[in-house]
Amino acid sequence: MGNLNQFFRDLGRNAYGLGENVASLGSAAIAEPVAGFAAMYDPANGAQAIREGMTYTPRTQAGQMYQQGAARTLGAIAQPAMPVIDTWQRGVDIAGGYSPAAGAMLRTVPTAIGVAMGAKPALQAGRQVSNSLGAMQARMIANANMPNTLNNGFRGQRGTFAGINALTADRKALAKAQEMIRQGTDPADVWEDTGWGQGVDGKWRFEIDDSNASIKPSELLKNRNMNQGDLLEHDQLYAAYPNLKNIDVGVIDAGAAYDMSNGNIKLGYDSLSSGDLDWPKTTNLHELQHAIQQLERFALGGGNESAINFVKEQIALNNKKIETLKRINPNDARILKYEKEIKRLTPNLYSTNDAYKRLAGEVEARMVESRGYLNQKKRLETYPFEKFGEGTYSVEPEQQLIRKTWKDKRN
Repeated sequence: MGNLNQFFRDLGRNAYGLGENVASLGSAAIAEPVAGFAAMYDPANGAQAIREGMTYTPRTQAGQMYQQGAARTLGAIAQPAMPVIDTWQRGVDIAGGYSPAAGAMLRTVPTAIGVAMGAKPALQAGRQVSNSLGAMQARMIANANMPNTLNNGFRGQRGTFAGINALTADRKALAKAQEMIRQGTDPADVWEDTGWGQGVDGKWRFEIDDSNASIKPSELLKNRNMNQGDLLEHDQLYAAYPNLKNIDVGVIDAGAAYDMSNGNIKLGYDSLSSGDLDWPKTTNLHELQHAIQQLERFALGGGNESAINFVKEQIALNNKKIETLKRINPNDARILKYEKEIKRLTPNLYSTNDAYKRLAGEVEARMVESRGYLNQKKRLETYPFEKFGEGTYSVEPEQQLIRKTWKDKRN
């Protein structure tokens, strides 16, 4: 009787998971055309806000596994259609050049088709077809946002990492970068040519010039609280993210912290009173990078406790996936994948500091500080998203912990 009950429970979970995927495709098919028109009015955020708000995402383990399986199958099926997609990209670019509104409206056609083909889960799986659709969407947003605002810091000194929601993002260069990656160009060459690259979380980034930024630590020590715009002079950063000027900055005894719950930053008395202007400046930029991570939904940082909790949660999640798969098909190849992930995560439990240092958001924020010491030529030559010495990741990409939700509020 127990086995029979388990059979019906598994059957119910699988049926619910399939239903979730039907709901996801149906809601996405409705959301995509609306997102295309939203891009005409808010090129930076409109399409993504509509897409995320209207599209149902599977929540159960069975639903997520069916979604991943669909991505693999449909991504392979879509491969022969790539020449058609490429031709469509060129045609829409031409149409968008004559009429930004037409470009934005045409954007809804390939995205709606992409949803029917499973492009959304394929994008999450990093499939080639989804990269093409992503490049095409970026081009449509660029056409709708003409004239483009260029990232003028790209060929000069660089530092802080920004994303596609920055007002100064060079969207044509982004489209070119995505196309180069689809064609198999080395990411380092793409970075040097376009100024765009993908972080360990798969999100696209460019660098903002930090070379002319300056800070007033004595003013903060005197007032104890200031707006970021009054403390840090950084025209290029505020042009990209105007709201960062309104961040409240306070003083703590030592160290620094970014509080996601209210968007405030605390800088340590130790750096502010040191007389070394580079120390509080780079520390402040580190914390501002966490603010940008929140805005762009990049991989996040955290504290020692949140890092360990994240590792424990991921190990538990992978164990549950293994248990579910073994009940359905003990020979499923994904079981080995999840077992390897548990093996990769487990060593992080033995040192809270090691786990904290491996959080991808912390690796990126430290890199913002380290790239401040590279000269202009070296910055252009140094691809940041790998572990290869000064100005690059301090932790191998495959060893980083990609945390996507904030539970520990302080960084």
